[in-house]
Amino acid sequence: MIYLVSNNVFTYNNGPEFSQFERLKAFNQNHLPTKLVLMQYSPFFSYNLNRHQIDQQDVINMYDYFQGNVGRTGEPLSIHQLANFDYSYYHLEGVDPDHSIFTFYDTKYGTVNIAPSSICKVGDEEYLDQNKKVRTRITWDRRGFVSRVDSYHLDGQLGTSRFLRSDGSTAILVTRMNKDDKVQPTMWKLLDYHGHNYVFDSEIDLFTFFLNELNRKESGTFIIDRPNLERAVLRVKGAKKISYLHDIPVDDPQNVQSSSLASSRQSTFDPGHQQKEHFDYLVFATKAERDQFEAKLSAVVPESQFEVANDSYVSVVGHTHKMNRRHPIFVYRGMLDDERGIWEVVQAFVEIHHNIEGATLKLQGFIGNDKDMDRLKSQLKSLKLDQAVDFLPYSPTNDLSVLDDATIFLNATASEAFGMNMLEAMSRGVPVVSYNGHYLTDQLLTNDKNGLVIKSNTPDSLARAALSLLSHERYYDRLAKGALTTASQYSEQSMLKQWREILK
Repeated sequence: MIYLVSNNVFTYNNGPEFSQFERLKAFNQNHLPTKLVLMQYSPFFSYNLNRHQIDQQDVINMYDYFQGNVGRTGEPLSIHQLANFDYSYYHLEGVDPDHSIFTFYDTKYGTVNIAPSSICKVGDEEYLDQNKKVRTRITWDRRGFVSRVDSYHLDGQLGTSRFLRSDGSTAILVTRMNKDDKVQPTMWKLLDYHGHNYVFDSEIDLFTFFLNELNRKESGTFIIDRPNLERAVLRVKGAKKISYLHDIPVDDPQNVQSSSLASSRQSTFDPGHQQKEHFDYLVFATKAERDQFEAKLSAVVPESQFEVANDSYVSVVGHTHKMNRRHPIFVYRGMLDDERGIWEVVQAFVEIHHNIEGATLKLQGFIGNDKDMDRLKSQLKSLKLDQAVDFLPYSPTNDLSVLDDATIFLNATASEAFGMNMLEAMSRGVPVVSYNGHYLTDQLLTNDKNGLVIKSNTPDSLARAALSLLSHERYYDRLAKGALTTASQYSEQSMLKQWREILK
């Protein structure tokens, strides 16, 4: 069995998660039995799997596993089906679409919070103490059962969390106490697991135990895509272990050889700290990154092999329209935040729009902080560009239709280990105009072949390159064809061939 280890399937996911989703699908469809293994608890677990079109039978969540809920299905509970209290005794009153309260003689007794993206479906129940503070919260899984009960300290801070089995017994108990002047989790108890109780100092230690249990029942290969979980994978006994590095694991990606390792990668390259455990393979998305880090770190991890495998694959569809000089459409897909250079993309578009009034910019993705999104939209409005810039919703199924009528993909990320979003644009025959990102250029993106790589990473230079490309239709068509040629090299079968060599 192949185990793809991750934190969770979130409402909004980043590139490493999408890479895992695609790998999960490709492996299982090509006779490589694979499971997605998740650490974190979420009452929206099954809901998010459905949104991202992931078969629940292909996923094992740690909390689901110990609670006995693996493979369990069901429908969310209606607020009118709650059986915790007597409706003839208490009065349920709707406050707004997100909340209802239940009262006794006009005294508020608690709140029912409606599950996000639902109508009248229970998310959780909050019960108040005599001081009107929450004393208990009961969380309902979207499959229609109580999965978690939280109890609070007198000061209102979370004290204990009980994760329940279907019979109401506690499978996992998390205790929080004052530590370092802050109330935080201090103990995880796994209760009555095959007749025994186990105590752990952290969630990652419980996860380590869980991974070893999976491997004991069906041994396999563990592939980790997020560095925060590497410590757990390294401690799995008797298994092949692979770390996929989606990032550039140093503090200064522009100076790899002289830069110190990123703190998040101490587990990867300090195996002595982990009882001399090591990864059998360290896998990178590009040959250039693999070669550079093998030269830098092979002596540190002599038992690890450095390999290359695509972190994503595409199906080539091709461009469906000709370049439109008067109404070009610029696109960026991905995380819409400053780290990904989104504001610099917007600044470049300001200059483009000044020269071509019919130009539009489409931004698809999400910003983790609503304030950042509000700030960005406010800035666009002040520039009188709010009508020229479309914010498209995050696509849980990785729908690429936004690229169907795109003219140019703009990228202002200064450092990129690969560039999945740019590969997706190329699969639609959309040339990329980009900053000179480390490991992106001459790996995926090649100047004058499938796009333009600017020498000076500034919004003005990005805009000038895009405007220049729009003034040469034949050149544009050549780059569009080059984009399709590049994308054809990143097929599903090409990815599988690389992985089969590693997994054999």
